[in-house]
Amino acid sequence: MLQRTLVLVAQRGGTVTWEQLVEGVAAESSATVDRGQTLAALERGIASGDPLLSALVTMPDGSPVPYARDILRAVGLAVPDTDKAVGIIWKSEQQRAHAAYALPRRPVSPRLVPMVRGSVRGQGG
Repeated sequence: MLQRTLVLVAQRGGTVTWEQLVEGVAAESSATVDRGQTLAALERGIASGDPLLSALVTMPDGSPVPYARDILRAVGLAVPDTDKAVGIIWKSEQQRAHAAYALPRRPVSPRLVPMVRGSVRGQGG
């Protein structure tokens, strides 16, 4: 359900807060879930070049979620040291998701950060 919602957000060219994303999910279950792990789990099984749908989840001001580094690390991407760099990567992944899920699909730009050598997602991609 969360993945489908994020695809719809991407098709609209938008972003969403965690609270908006889980709207309609039982409040007690969404309150106890690890947000970073939940979003990272959505990314498992996609091709290494696909955009991160989880990058569409932002803080109310549009900035990356506090667990953005955890998501990048969990999916096997190189994680930058600075918040500014994380913000640039998050924005780039949003633009990549908007292009990939646009109707009709637009060309998707290359990812700004590499997969970590030896990462499962980095194999063969």
